[in-house]
Amino acid sequence: MTVAPTPFPGPWDHELESASTPAGARSTGGAWRVAAAAALGGSGSLRLAVEQFEPAGRAVLTVVAVAAGTALALHLSRWRTWSAAVPVALAGALLALRSELVIGITSASVTLAGTTAAFAALSELGPWPTWPRRRAPFAGLAMPFIVLGEVTWSRDHLAAPTALALLGLGAAGTLPYQLAPDAIARVEAVVARALRVVSNVVGGVVLFAVCVPLLYLPGAIARLASAARARASRTEATSSWQAYGAGIEDERRDAAWLFASTPRVERRRHSAASLVVVILVAGLTWTVVDDRLAARDAGGVHGGTTSDGSDNFILALENVVRYAELPSMRDAPWADDLQDAENRLGGQGNATSPYVNVDDGVRRTIDPPVCDCTRLDVWLIGGSAAWGQGQRDDHTIASELVRVAQADGVSIRLTNLGSRGSTMRGEIGTLVDRLGSHEPPDLLIAYAGFNDALTNVTSEFATGSHGPFGAMSFDHLTHLNGRLDEFLEWPDGAAAGRRAADRMLEDRARIERLAAEHDFEAAYFFQPDALTNPAQLTGYDRITGLDAATIIGSPIGEALEAASVRLRGPFVDLRHLFDTHPEPVFIGLVHHNEAAAGLVARAVYAAIRPDVRRLSH
Repeated sequence: MTVAPTPFPGPWDHELESASTPAGARSTGGAWRVAAAAALGGSGSLRLAVEQFEPAGRAVLTVVAVAAGTALALHLSRWRTWSAAVPVALAGALLALRSELVIGITSASVTLAGTTAAFAALSELGPWPTWPRRRAPFAGLAMPFIVLGEVTWSRDHLAAPTALALLGLGAAGTLPYQLAPDAIARVEAVVARALRVVSNVVGGVVLFAVCVPLLYLPGAIARLASAARARASRTEATSSWQAYGAGIEDERRDAAWLFASTPRVERRRHSAASLVVVILVAGLTWTVVDDRLAARDAGGVHGGTTSDGSDNFILALENVVRYAELPSMRDAPWADDLQDAENRLGGQGNATSPYVNVDDGVRRTIDPPVCDCTRLDVWLIGGSAAWGQGQRDDHTIASELVRVAQADGVSIRLTNLGSRGSTMRGEIGTLVDRLGSHEPPDLLIAYAGFNDALTNVTSEFATGSHGPFGAMSFDHLTHLNGRLDEFLEWPDGAAAGRRAADRMLEDRARIERLAAEHDFEAAYFFQPDALTNPAQLTGYDRITGLDAATIIGSPIGEALEAASVRLRGPFVDLRHLFDTHPEPVFIGLVHHNEAAAGLVARAVYAAIRPDVRRLSH
């Protein structure tokens, strides 16, 4: 029996084959249905691939391959050409398993499920050849669930169960189109009418919201000004746009084109005045909103509720409290002013202030001394600790290195290329850019470790993948706090730290190749942190609500220790520099005060002193 073609001609027109359909028969529009299903099914995973995996290109290609392979296998199986469908399906399964090493099995699973649901909605799927056909060109009521599932997954990569449930509802929503076509047609008609009503209401609200500030408000202001001017001059008040008592012809002209009857000179004058008012109102609104967003962003990374009901979290920016309230900054009367200057800086932009000055991405460092001593050009790369979070320009690690070298009879011109929030992989990008526009240094100092380990731990916990990861994700930090109990029991902290160390070794090898190419030398340091000494967490434990032992024994502490141990030798390990220091010096888990910057600078210089002596000229 041959099934009659669908009554919906055009690009959706296709003819499903029954058991009597000749093998290899093609349906129309198949290529674009495959492409559309793959694009929709892979859309949610693409953001994760671009933002969180390194190299991003390989992750994007993996997502595209899984989605396209799934859609192609489904399309081939629709033709009943099992000889082609089975190999493609097997290849897709192997690719999904292999993709676990690139994007994670969770991302691959969501991509596969999303592509299957999208294909079922855009085309037709059935468990056996005699499965009923649908009359509608596509399953429109199923699409919102599929799109919502992809949006949920793209916005929150910890919401895989929710995304998969929505995609499952989308796939199930295609079945009524085949099993109960008449009923679903009536439902679609009701939904269409409801959508028209909603769109009319929303359109009216939007039009009102646009007209009030842009049309009625300026008109009201102009009318009030005209009335006030008339009272002052004791003349008859007039409209802002035309004289009172306009005839019917003017009304008709205005109905066809607003204010057409008003002289052009008057229209331009009042329009200019109204535009100024609108710009002032918009500017004031923008200022208020921007200030509130800045205040919100300055609040740090907050978390959720632990099993005992307390509102605790393990990761917090120091901005959740004022610097002056921290024990490590109690002797710094300028602490809060410094904090305000750092907050105003925001990202990696330029800044000018008494304490923080950044020009073209370079933090200001004190000038080298003018003397007859030997000289050396040094660059420093690293994250926020190298940049100098919590320190004034003249007392960062970079500036303190200049002082220590000066005391040793060496004049160092030090360029601080530290970048807040960056990992070693991101710092290589900064280094390459700098080498492309400046003469290379004599010596490069790479000061890293904390951001690399933290990025790996948080991203592996959030995505269930082993990366590699590029930049630190604010979303992953926040969600980790929200699942604090689960994170504290997570057993893979040390393993994540070792994987971070392996990637740092890869990055070190890349820097060594750059050093050979541009004729400079490099020294590598694993930076200190507060998770080695309970005394150094004084203040921070009060911010988070967790005791020092819990923080030190957390997966973050395990990852940092495992990474530093694995890197000993290729990196100088400074992690335990403050193990026995009697006074708290940290203002968070890794940022510290100026006294600590001086101690770090002396430790770094002690390690590089032979190279400094040999390379200085």
